[in-house]
Amino acid sequence: MVSSNSTIDRRDSASLDHWNRNTHMYGRDFELSSLSAAFSRTIARYATDAKSEVVLVSGMSGTGKTFFVKNGMAEIMSSSSGFYASGKCAQLEQNHPYSCVVDLFTSLCNRVSEEEKEMPSCKIRSGIRQSLQADDCFILSGLIPKIGEMLDLST
Repeated sequence: MVSSNSTIDRRDSASLDHWNRNTHMYGRDFELSSLSAAFSRTIARYATDAKSEVVLVSGMSGTGKTFFVKNGMAEIMSSSSGFYASGKCAQLEQNHPYSCVVDLFTSLCNRVSEEEKEMPSCKIRSGIRQSLQADDCFILSGLIPKIGEMLDLST
C-alpha cells in the first residue's frame, strides 16, 4: 500500500509492474476473426480498387469495446502491413453530433502523420489533397480541425 505522502518513481519500471494489465482477450475468437477478415478483405482489394471497409463495434458501456479494438487490431497488425483508424462514440459527447466521426478522422490524420515520418516517400497527404477540391479541404478542416493541420491549410 502506498501512503498519500509517498511517491512512486515512474522511471522505475519494477515499481509499476503490479499495474501492468493483461492484454489477452478471452472468449472473443469469433469477433476477432471477423475483425481480421474485414482487414484481410481490405488489404486484398486495395491492389485493385483501393476500397476500405468500416467495422462498427457496439455494446453496452464498459463491456470492453475499446479494449477489443485496440488489442485486436494490435494482434492483427503484428503480422500485416497497412494501418487502421478508430473513433469512439463517447456517451458524454452526445451534444456534439458526429463526435465519433471527428475522433475517427483525427485518429486517421495522426496515423498518416506517423506513417509519413516512418516512410518519407509515402505520399498519403498529397494524395488526399489531390483528391479533394480546395473548398472541400476548407469545409472539412472546419468540421475536423486535424485535417486542416495535416493538409497544412494555414497558408
